[in-house]
Amino acid sequence: MKTVGKEEYELPLFDNQLLRLTYSPDGRFSESENQHTDIESGELHLKETVPSTGKGSISVIHKDDGENVGRYRFKIIDQDQRICRYTGSNGPPWSIYCAVTEYGYHCQTVPQSERKHAFDLLDAGALELLQKIQQIEYQYPVGWGLRVFEKLWLFIRMAALEYQIGAENMEEFVSNLEGQLDNDPLSSMIENIEQAFETYNVENPFIPNSLRHPSTGSFLETDGSKDNETRQHSDGEQSEKENRVWKVATHRGRGDSADILYASIIGSDAIERFSFQISDEEAGECVAQTNVVGDLPPYTVIESVREQFEITNLPSFVYGKKDVPFSQFLIDLDRIVRQATKQVAPESTPTETILDDYISSLDVYLVIVAVYETAPEEYNQGIREVFSKLGIDLSTQNIGKLSHSDLDQMTSVAFQAVDDADEIKEFARELLATANTEERRRVDITEDPDVSLAAELYDKDVGLYK
Repeated sequence: MKTVGKEEYELPLFDNQLLRLTYSPDGRFSESENQHTDIESGELHLKETVPSTGKGSISVIHKDDGENVGRYRFKIIDQDQRICRYTGSNGPPWSIYCAVTEYGYHCQTVPQSERKHAFDLLDAGALELLQKIQQIEYQYPVGWGLRVFEKLWLFIRMAALEYQIGAENMEEFVSNLEGQLDNDPLSSMIENIEQAFETYNVENPFIPNSLRHPSTGSFLETDGSKDNETRQHSDGEQSEKENRVWKVATHRGRGDSADILYASIIGSDAIERFSFQISDEEAGECVAQTNVVGDLPPYTVIESVREQFEITNLPSFVYGKKDVPFSQFLIDLDRIVRQATKQVAPESTPTETILDDYISSLDVYLVIVAVYETAPEEYNQGIREVFSKLGIDLSTQNIGKLSHSDLDQMTSVAFQAVDDADEIKEFARELLATANTEERRRVDITEDPDVSLAAELYDKDVGLYK
């Protein structure tokens, strides 16, 4: 019997407590009933051995004050892909599973959350969008950006709920929302999702969450949702949940799998694994193997992998990334939307409708962002004149109240104030072509659009806006 690897882990394994990957509606994070009480003191001595023939095994010995108090054995199923299986009749304490994962193996018997992490990656992008919007100087792109954010945020949760309760139940769910989303759509949606889990008997439910380490980003204080893992109490002190984390462990495969990087996300109730094919070692590039698990990795996994390799098939919207135009961020985020909807395509009319609302809002917003990146002062003067003609204060609140059609027309009319409008419109067309918004529309527009407001506002005297 040959020893090929040893590790020693001091308990507890992690500085902070782990968060659940599955949903806890009451906010408590106690372990599930069928999970063994964890061990928090002593050391874990892990040893990987391989016989002259066969796959080998991993043994984990729990020692406390020099005494052996527990022994656990895992059979190696695939050495190259680092896959093992626990040989005991009952599952081991959670820290044993975590230690084996930290060492580099994925245990086939470890509990999994059954969540779709594509929604979590989308949520990370949506929260990044919210933060970037609130850094914009001008009211008009802020107001429109908040519309895009809200449509995207609602779609993420609608799509995740549909995945869990079934498309056939979405009409009933939406009918129960009558009037509830008008005043506070974010928190109202969360409350109703919680109720839907109970109504439709969803096991191991989840609400999309960015799954970011609390130190790297947060849902801003303006959000009212209950799934904010990093919200602070009114007295400024951090909540207990802020000290809880997800842990990610990354390891290279062996032998025929030496060009695969495995990344496991570890929660307090589940461990899930993603793989990345190293496409160019010298250039430091890899691709996420989303076809292997039929899912996109959560952003905290992407962040961990990007410490070693650039992921070429997933766009980046990294916190703190500088000198990236906002328009490029919107394209990157929308690319994630397209990838996620391919992984988990919406099937019900309500979910498809909110996705179309997002796409149609993005369609206008890309034009707005294009002109504000090119001629912000000129265009903003045009916007001010439009609002002034209508007798409306230019504020994000009023932008939120106006109809999509009216705002679309106001956006077009304001181009009268811009020199080189044709050049700017060409830039906008390039963005729209990249986002491919028209071909992704799910609602056919058969009637001629109402342009009455544009006709009222249009003024051939362009000098009016100078």
